[in-house]
Amino acid sequence: MPRTRQSFCVALSLVFTLCGTVLAQKKDAIPDAQDKSPEAETKEPPDFKPVETRTKEEMETDAVPDGDAVESMRVPVVWFQKASNTERLRYEKEFRALLALGLSERSSAVEDAHKRFEAGRQVCGTDPRLFYAYGLALLHHKKYTTAAEQFQAATKRSGGAFLLGSQAAAWVYLTRNDIAHALPLLKDVATGVERTSESWPTERVKLQVSEWLGIAFGFLRNSETIPRDAQAIEQTESEVVALLKAEHRVAYDRARTEVVKRIELVRSQAARPAGELRQDTETTLKKLAVELEEAEQRVKDKQAEFDELNDEWKQAHADYDFARRTANRLLKAVTDSQTQIRRLSNPWKFTEKIPVTETDSKGRIKTEIKEVSRPENATERSRRLDQIAATEDRKSTLAKEYNEARPREKEAKDNLDKTKLRLTPPLTERLAAVTEQQREVGMLNQKIKLLTDDPPTPESLRAKVNSLATFMPLQPMIEKQRLLASLRPPATGAAKSR
Repeated sequence: MPRTRQSFCVALSLVFTLCGTVLAQKKDAIPDAQDKSPEAETKEPPDFKPVETRTKEEMETDAVPDGDAVESMRVPVVWFQKASNTERLRYEKEFRALLALGLSERSSAVEDAHKRFEAGRQVCGTDPRLFYAYGLALLHHKKYTTAAEQFQAATKRSGGAFLLGSQAAAWVYLTRNDIAHALPLLKDVATGVERTSESWPTERVKLQVSEWLGIAFGFLRNSETIPRDAQAIEQTESEVVALLKAEHRVAYDRARTEVVKRIELVRSQAARPAGELRQDTETTLKKLAVELEEAEQRVKDKQAEFDELNDEWKQAHADYDFARRTANRLLKAVTDSQTQIRRLSNPWKFTEKIPVTETDSKGRIKTEIKEVSRPENATERSRRLDQIAATEDRKSTLAKEYNEARPREKEAKDNLDKTKLRLTPPLTERLAAVTEQQREVGMLNQKIKLLTDDPPTPESLRAKVNSLATFMPLQPMIEKQRLLASLRPPATGAAKSR
């Protein structure tokens, strides 16, 4: 592959970065597949679905890894150690509502977010994530100044421990070319990294933030849009580097070097003639089309492997459902027969309307129709006893069928349990493989759409190389998922509370 073509492909990977990040959030939540009602009638046997024991809100955060990005949000808050479950649930309800309403497109989104923010602050006013979440809502609706204020408030509320607040505020100012406000915040972030007397931030978070600082200054020192601030930027970077310890400086330098390489790479592509970029784009689209066709075939293959076991899973469910419904139907029929026999065991009584003639005190004859009760006669008694005998015979037949159906139901249930035990691991694995291949297809479709709708041109590449968001994105919807994930305990080990 020619070097320019290879460089073009690498440059495109930057364009696709945000696309891939967004797609990672679209993983479908998998609901609980268990039948909650034993009497539920199932028209179609259920497909295999992994059983989830978490809430819907928790499942929505599955696409977010429980790693560095989420760990940096788990700054210890003393209130959570003392709060009751009721208080925590009330706070989380307001927190989730703030994110849901604030990041919506409703005309009242900002107002609704503010109400939820105030309600949450009444419950717990010391959680920096609440201020950060409100800042995200404001940022989403382009309220840049107030968003930056809330981000800074998040860091202040945590005594400087919640570095994401200062990072986000600096990001807002940098994207607005407000270098005068951004540089002091970058220095504050570096100071926060080296908090020596505190147990927070953790070392992982410190390394992550050091890399973030490296990207920020690598971009600023190589940006073509802010040359007038070059001296101030250089001075601040020297101060930041001096604050960082050796191991953190290594992470800083590594990230800074990498982003400079990426900037130079995209800039070199932007300098190429538009015709060459167009030709490379067409070549890339053809390659992506081939990759898409291959990926779609892999989806079909993986789906076929899944369906092979899933059909067995569905058949076991269908057999048990049929046996269960048959046994329940027969049991109901036996019970109904017993009820009918008890009703027939009581002699019948009949009410008849007959004319009754009476003479009043004045000697007038008067005829009225009155209802008279009478017992059953011999014919009616014989018919009743015949019905009892017939119902007894029917009950006996049904009871026999029911006694035969019960073992079949138990056998079908045992078979279903064994099938679940045997097939759950391979089905889970195969379903994950299908999902992964479907995600790859989605990613390729997005790449093709991106190149088709907005093909790289010298102008668009220059715009991207001069945009901080290209190399350091801050996307409210992704931050929302990370915040929700941070409400759950970490998968392994928890940070010590201060």
